[in-house]
Amino acid sequence: HHDADVLAWQNEGFEQPFLFESHWIASMHRVVEATDQRNQQPSDQLWVFELYGDNLLAGQLLEANEQRIKILSPTLGELSLERNRVRSISRFAGSNALLSSGFDGPSWHQQGSGKQWVIERSSLSTKTLAAKIEGRIDLPDRFELSLSLRWEDLPKFSLLLASESRHDRIAKPQIGFVRLRNNQDAPANGFGQQTAFASIETWSNTLALVRESADKADIATLDQLNSDSSVDLTIWIDQLAGKVAARSRGGKVVELDRFSQESQPSRSSMVIANYGQQLSVERFAIRSWDGTLPSSRPSSGQVVLVNGKLLEAGIVGFDAQSNQWILQTKDEQRRIAVDQLLSGFVTASKPFSDAIADADDAASGGKLSPSANTALTIDQSPSKRSQDVEMTLTDRTLLKGRLLGASQGQIKFYVSALQQEVLISTAAITELVGSTQEPKSSAV
Repeated sequence: HHDADVLAWQNEGFEQPFLFESHWIASMHRVVEATDQRNQQPSDQLWVFELYGDNLLAGQLLEANEQRIKILSPTLGELSLERNRVRSISRFAGSNALLSSGFDGPSWHQQGSGKQWVIERSSLSTKTLAAKIEGRIDLPDRFELSLSLRWEDLPKFSLLLASESRHDRIAKPQIGFVRLRNNQDAPANGFGQQTAFASIETWSNTLALVRESADKADIATLDQLNSDSSVDLTIWIDQLAGKVAARSRGGKVVELDRFSQESQPSRSSMVIANYGQQLSVERFAIRSWDGTLPSSRPSSGQVVLVNGKLLEAGIVGFDAQSNQWILQTKDEQRRIAVDQLLSGFVTASKPFSDAIADADDAASGGKLSPSANTALTIDQSPSKRSQDVEMTLTDRTLLKGRLLGASQGQIKFYVSALQQEVLISTAAITELVGSTQEPKSSAV
């Protein structure tokens, strides 16, 4: 669409497309079968480049020197990145591949009488007290789950993570046995007692991560939800190792490991229960997980090799002719074969941080830098109404920035971390997520 603030969506049953103002979009999902995504085999030639500002770029490394890192992205084409904007590089096969996103209606089963939940591709919502819904979503043994929750009045909800399906009940309690809070108010045909690996619960305004068995419990506080009406959660579970961790709104990672040495029966479902006036679940995504938490990944100035060895060094370059990474230790430069690197931090040629990246972006005042792959001309700049959005692509790329416009099956997008525009085919987009906060109505 010619207006940068409007997205056009075409349904086969209508002659004209629907027009959506971008600042009103909470999320959009492209329907991709989870089995198709899980069967995608990562290429040995691809790496994941983490940018400051929590952006991820997947691509083949072409060149790296003191100033630039040049990559070939499957979805964006050739990109030249300032080295100071790249935080780390990791092997593509170990990154968090998107397994599924959004809500597949047939996989979610409501309990109780009537339809208590509204199930849409991008959200689940209910206004019914004690409404519960079970997702039989084929959770793997090890996974990362991200989601956003919104509510009215007070936050009152429970999430049972990696729970057994009602069709696969276990006769006796196992490690990870969890009773749904407020179970005494549950209807007779509700969930009752149900085993689960762990749970997220609200106690007054406290958000807690809980693991519980018949004789012991492990509880940790994630967040205080005082005057808030929404929260973003990321949860990591390894059912085989018996480990669970979570963080709220990008904060500190909290891990529960009291039961970590005890074997667990793997479970593939989850349960969402509402005990308040209203609850909505959005931005729901399941990703593969390599078992390494963000808090335990190598710190700045460290490199991890595939054999598990940790080096006190940073990545400073890449020699394409010899196919070797160039590392800088405290005393010298050294080289390693490209297939020896698992992950490592990039040593900046000058001091650079998230704060500087944000300051650079704010100082740009919307002034856009030219991009090597920008061929589409749309005479638009980010509107004051435009909101920051996150975009996930089929190759695991995650970009944060602003929509500039769309034409001929391509979206023009300003990537804040790069301070440049890129062109993205609409066929390469799996998810577009806006703010969880509703925008204020603008004057007409």
